Amino acid sequence: MAYQAVKNYPKALTYFDATLKIDAEIGDKQGVALAYANIGSLHYILGDYKNALEITGNALTLLNEMKDKKSIAETYGEIGVIYDSLGQPEKALECYIKQLNMSKEIGNKLNTRKAYLFFSNHYRLKHNYKEAYDYYRLYKTVEDSIKNETSLKAIAELEATYETQNKEKEIELLKTEKQLQRAENDRQKQLIFGCFILAIVISLSLFLLYNRQQLKKKSLLNW
Repeated sequence: MAYQAVKNYPKALTYFDATLKIDAEIGDKQGVALAYANIGSLHYILGDYKNALEITGNALTLLNEMKDKKSIAETYGEIGVIYDSLGQPEKALECYIKQLNMSKEIGNKLNTRKAYLFFSNHYRLKHNYKEAYDYYRLYKTVEDSIKNETSLKAIAELEATYETQNKEKEIELLKTEKQLQRAENDRQKQLIFGCFILAIVISLSLFLLYNRQQLKKKSLLNW
């Protein structure tokens, strides 16, 4: 969002409020939930944690109705961060646990990684540096796994592209070979046909020559 990028938060709030009304009017629950989440994030940035909690909670309610587990897990994490900022670490921890469990359940590594980072920050705020470090290590492990998967996927895509290009080249070569073979077959057919016609012409010429000689002999005999 451009207004957020330039930190023009009042205009960003105005924009998201307008978006919320439009999505509500047309019955777009996903759009309404997203608008609530964005408005909640802006209130959090502005330090208005109570409104941020209430509005982000509205987003969570809609997401639960839609059973959008990925977004639900992500929103639990955001609510946990708000609770930490409100000085309610127990509620924050409950949210992080829900986020982590749901993310693992659906196999979403991005949200799992984020949950571990939230845990790490949570324990750091409580000055429990051992737990903070342990969760940060888990965060880095998942992050490295995601990077490796991304790299492997990129390599696989490159290999697939390479194989596709090679197959296309092979097909083109086969087409060219077939065309050359067809051309050679046509040339041979034309040559055979030409030889056949030449043989007929030669045979006909010899036949005419023979007849002419026979006629000459008859003429001489009759003379």
